[in-house]
Amino acid sequence: MKRERIDKSVREKIEQEARRVYGIRSFFNDYELFMSGEGKIRATTRETAELAEYLKKVDSVGVYVAKYRRWGLTFSIEGSQILDGVIERNVIELTREEAKRWMTGAPVELKPEHKIEGKFVVAKYRRFYLGSGVMGRDGKVYPLIPKWRRIPSE
Repeated sequence: MKRERIDKSVREKIEQEARRVYGIRSFFNDYELFMSGEGKIRATTRETAELAEYLKKVDSVGVYVAKYRRWGLTFSIEGSQILDGVIERNVIELTREEAKRWMTGAPVELKPEHKIEGKFVVAKYRRFYLGSGVMGRDGKVYPLIPKWRRIPSE
């Protein structure tokens, strides 16, 4: 897996997308960002990034926080939790039952009180962020939870 530090111009593009879709003003400012395979963005501290440059055979550095593709920016569970309090738009508040369904990978109905602009959302249950989802044409939100992270459905 190839790992490369995200340069300033690419970082600005990603920040613009985060601001446009999610209303985020400060996008991982205290972290170094790396792009790994398939548009995955990993965040780490500056000290860890410097140390990784000196060490041999380091495949990846940091925590997987987001994925940047040509059609949009989505956050992992950890990425959305790190941005707690910074995400201002396209956040849906889930009930306990909806959060359970979300974590099994099942779609969740969008409620009228949710003000969504565009096709990407971040789900939240109480103070816990649960990652990104994509709006379907049927008015449901489909979670972008990897299969290995899903809770088995009952």
